[in-house]
Amino acid sequence: MSPNFYTSLSEKRPVAIVGIAAQLPSGTHAQHDLDYKQFVEFLLNKGEAYEELPRERSNSTCWSEDASSRNTSPHGSFLKDTGSFDHVEFGISNEEARNMALSTKKLLELSFLSLIDAGINYRGQNVGWYASGTAHDVLSVAELDDQEGKSAFASIPCLADEISRHLDLRGPCVPIDATCNSSLTALHLAVQAIRAGECDAAVVAGCHLVRFSNFAQQLSDSASARECASRLFDAADGLAIGEGAIAVVLKPYDAAIRDGDHIYGNILGTGINASGAVTPVSHPGSDMRVDAMHRAYLGIDSEPNDVDYIEIHGVGAFADDSWISQNFGRDREVLIGSVAGNMGHLGNVSFLVSLCKACSMFETGVIPPSVNFPNGAWDKCNLRVPLEPTHIKARSPSGKVTISISSSGVGGTNGHVVMQGILPQGVDQMDVQEAVHSTLLVAGGLTPRSASAVAANLDCLSDAFADQLAALSTICGRRVRQMTWRSYAVTHPGQKIPRFSSPVFVPHVRQPMVFVFPGQGPQHINMGRQLFHRYTVFRDTILELDACYRDATGMSLIQQVGLFDDVHPLQVLPAIWPSSIIFPAMAMIQIALYDLLRSLGLRADVFVGHSAGETPMLYASGAGPKRMAMEIAIAQGQALSAVEKAGGAMAALSCDAAQARSIIHLVRPTGERGILDIASYNASGAVAISGHEYLVDRAVEIAASRGISARKLATRVAVHSGLMDLCQAEYFSRIKEIFARYPGEHKPQVTTYSTATGALLEGFTANYFWHNFRDPVHFAQAFEAICQTCPHASFVEVSPHPVLSTYMQEMGAQPSSVVCPMSRSKKYEDFQEERQFLSCLGKIVAMGYNSVDFHILNGQDTISHSIELPPYPFGKRQLGSPPPSPPPDSPRDALRATVLHSLDIDPSSFSDDAPLSSYGLDSLAAGRLAFALRPFVTLASADLLEKVSLLDLERRLEEKQTGSEATEKVAPSITYFQWDEVHKSGQTVLKLVDNGETPLIVLHGASGSALPFISIQEKFTTSLWALQTTPETPKYPFTAFCRFYYEQIKAAQPQGPYRLGAFCASTLMTSVIAKMLEDNGDEVVQLCYIDHFPLLWLSPLIQPDDEAMQLRKAGPSLIQRLLDSMLALYRADPSPARHRAAQDWENAANGLEAPAHVLDWWETFNNLHVGIYEFFFELLPPEQAPTLSALQEALCQWMASIKAPKTIYVAQKGYLAFIPETGKAGWEQYGIERVAPDAKIITVTGGHFNVLDDAAFIQTVQTEWSRR
Repeated sequence: MSPNFYTSLSEKRPVAIVGIAAQLPSGTHAQHDLDYKQFVEFLLNKGEAYEELPRERSNSTCWSEDASSRNTSPHGSFLKDTGSFDHVEFGISNEEARNMALSTKKLLELSFLSLIDAGINYRGQNVGWYASGTAHDVLSVAELDDQEGKSAFASIPCLADEISRHLDLRGPCVPIDATCNSSLTALHLAVQAIRAGECDAAVVAGCHLVRFSNFAQQLSDSASARECASRLFDAADGLAIGEGAIAVVLKPYDAAIRDGDHIYGNILGTGINASGAVTPVSHPGSDMRVDAMHRAYLGIDSEPNDVDYIEIHGVGAFADDSWISQNFGRDREVLIGSVAGNMGHLGNVSFLVSLCKACSMFETGVIPPSVNFPNGAWDKCNLRVPLEPTHIKARSPSGKVTISISSSGVGGTNGHVVMQGILPQGVDQMDVQEAVHSTLLVAGGLTPRSASAVAANLDCLSDAFADQLAALSTICGRRVRQMTWRSYAVTHPGQKIPRFSSPVFVPHVRQPMVFVFPGQGPQHINMGRQLFHRYTVFRDTILELDACYRDATGMSLIQQVGLFDDVHPLQVLPAIWPSSIIFPAMAMIQIALYDLLRSLGLRADVFVGHSAGETPMLYASGAGPKRMAMEIAIAQGQALSAVEKAGGAMAALSCDAAQARSIIHLVRPTGERGILDIASYNASGAVAISGHEYLVDRAVEIAASRGISARKLATRVAVHSGLMDLCQAEYFSRIKEIFARYPGEHKPQVTTYSTATGALLEGFTANYFWHNFRDPVHFAQAFEAICQTCPHASFVEVSPHPVLSTYMQEMGAQPSSVVCPMSRSKKYEDFQEERQFLSCLGKIVAMGYNSVDFHILNGQDTISHSIELPPYPFGKRQLGSPPPSPPPDSPRDALRATVLHSLDIDPSSFSDDAPLSSYGLDSLAAGRLAFALRPFVTLASADLLEKVSLLDLERRLEEKQTGSEATEKVAPSITYFQWDEVHKSGQTVLKLVDNGETPLIVLHGASGSALPFISIQEKFTTSLWALQTTPETPKYPFTAFCRFYYEQIKAAQPQGPYRLGAFCASTLMTSVIAKMLEDNGDEVVQLCYIDHFPLLWLSPLIQPDDEAMQLRKAGPSLIQRLLDSMLALYRADPSPARHRAAQDWENAANGLEAPAHVLDWWETFNNLHVGIYEFFFELLPPEQAPTLSALQEALCQWMASIKAPKTIYVAQKGYLAFIPETGKAGWEQYGIERVAPDAKIITVTGGHFNVLDDAAFIQTVQTEWSRR
């Protein structure tokens, strides 16, 4: 080996182990496999994992005569769970999962778990993967198909590609096959890659499964132990084969310290080599193992004499370990041992098991006892094998425990690793004020199911770790960065954790973040007061800027008027603040809030300011220091005093610019000397006006008379109007003086948009700041420019209260993508600012931003390992297995077990004659239970929601067995939908029934859920497809919602003819989609409306109210009436489950606790109906005043343009029953015939929720279209 093998010590900087996940055999020690923590206890308790080969894997015909003659018995260390896998969690199809090798599944699962344990941000990052697995074990679950191209993906090279693809790892991806030395070789290559900068972190993993029908041949051909266990060192007579899987995460030690990672131990040096022709293949020689050891120690700050413990391969043919004493001997004894005595030889995982054992010693300070070591004369060589738990002492001057691990493999590979513990990191630095502050908890998973399960677990943990919520928050905040579904909750001192938000899907690619700085208006006396006391960064910035204000004016804003801190002010501010206070106070809080967000890791990709908001934006964009921005704000406030005395005012109008100009023209006719200008263009339908107060008052009155919402703003400074000319000279003088004190080009360092021009901002100048205050604000133009460049951006309004968020949503921003860290409330409450700020951070994390630093947020340097979180909530099952079939000898017991399992209920609290609905069964759970019951009885989920008990099911089962119940046979070519795919991310089109014919494509009701159709799918013999909302569905605006479904339909069925059905609130949407298809030249041969019709929204039941007529869209009162009408349907239904659902809907609408799926339904309901009424109003010309009759007539004309034949199903006790007799013309035959005179009307009995089960509907909807 060349002396220049390592050119510098920096190449051998320590590499930390920051994550571990393990699945190891437990033998008779436990009924489950061991994870890492359980493995540590297992070793300390002298555990042995040996047991007989599991029966399901044995094949007695395979035992060779040679094996029998050598007394080889089918014993070893075997995993109890090798075949189960949650393919849905990883987004893997059932077919793909069945084609994956068993070890690929294990490595994927454990790599994921190790990354969770590490808590690093890995998706899409430069993270490597180095591992070894027995990919050929796919032959244990399938025969080799030489003609099948997919079989290539079960090969060892593709094993690595599978893992990196599913985990989205972008670093080197290297599969290793070096027999028993594979995992050490993998670790060596990973360490080298990290040191060379090839990757920022790496996963090292190994999996060894004995899953072959010829397992006995393996034993007979190997150097197997004559006894059931592997015996160590001088007593070694072979080996006992074992199974296991381990993954560890590595990253540079200095980076781990910087990021606050938990460090299990450090890797100082590694060395590998091959024995070449020196020794036989099966007996690696001592000389080459010594060479590997020297390679590992070369260039590190440690010597062999510093070693406190040596972990040896120690089994079978490799038991010649005399080289240990020759190379590690000294005056004091050296402790040695091997984990092989506990669980045998784990093949390519052997080294990683030893590494886990070493990490356990670093954590506990105790050497586990070696087992199966009957004798040995080691004292002469100063070596000792601990037979009892032994405290380990560091001999190195550094005070850190040092451990060497040696490993060799059949074929002549050798390796050595030097590990070292770390000095105690001390007690976690808890926030001393945590007990009196709010805490943010985030939960995540790869699916909404697992994200909800994690949230439920956190809810329970919060009570157990009430005094460690900051530590819990930090752990969860790190882990959630890996998850594709996220939710959050904010805890409050002395209160139970409120329910977590509904899990939302996170985009794979980080979307741009825009920081928006509003101008005057959101200021209030209590702004920032709680943040000032909670966050040091915020407080320091406020104090720094207050000192700047004191230097410029001779007084302190804190002391003089009582802003930010709890002090007795020298003066009380009036209701409308003077400009000398407004502008500097707003700059202070916006800069402090920006500093706080930045300190927590948030970085904006784009900046935009509104009016005075561009002053603090100068600092935020990197164009100037914060003191310069503060001085400009002070100067602006002082210069505007002249304008303040001129009797000015401002008002916000909910109208477009043309309407505003019309109002201004009426208020100030030609020749009028007063000033009134459009001050800002905030949105397409929102402007602000500015000028003399008496003119502003007149404009507000005229706007109100026209049905336009108008309100005066709390200011006497008429900025962005001609009144600004009164202060032009003073304004220029003050601002130019400041720019002279801060020379240079003040160009933004980040993309920044100007609302003075509506375009990109090149730089700040004194002249620019004048036009920024004098000219109109083109916020709408700037916002549209941002949306064109960054169509999927998120927006953070940096303000003490959101004032621009509504405008941004009106211009197309999704409500979930617009947040504000602060909010003003009518009643000042404890923790309200903390709650709002943490909720904002929670929403940002849920949007997919991974940069929030929970260590800083919670005042923690490192993460706590004293909090043991529940295992990740996988939903594992054996792949390829059909739904459970009842054992022939006990079908009733199997039926009962299936029901109890589906309801997840304790048998002791279950009553056989009680309705299943009384155990909290909802629509989703009923559907899953119906699917699970298929091997026994066939029931629709709606039936289960009625008064069906277990006794009823047993009676039906008995009737079926005796043949008294005729079962309907369906053609085997019909394919029914599988329940385990209902909520697969991105699955919009559900092919419930598919027989190759033209499908009836049905749209959901107001909830966006396809569950009502899934429950009736087996009543159909013709094709039935359903649409459902997913996290990718654009639910607003309405046209985008319709266009998305149109594109999904065209993708699933490229060619017509088309059959469409609409249930409840999707009738208008379905009509729009039908027209889109017809406009595209496609034929729609069936358009059916189920207990609803577009005209229903314009009937006396839910017609637009005065508020909606004024706004030309659905306001809060109309949304409430819509909800009330739907809840009336729910509560009129006899099912208790419907009544519970109604309460859940009402809770969701009122912001109270409700199931996650109901919260999603409420979001769809709200967005859908807002869009529907906007559609109606857009049917009228802008200049036409909206009336009910005008809207009805416009709808009639639009509906007439749809050529498709229409069928309307009317439920007698559905919506019809809730319309007054005098108003039924808007819905019953007269009204429908006005809109669709050729429509066929079919009346069905029962209520709204019974129409789908009605025989008339089931029959006619399948046959009517073919007759046309």
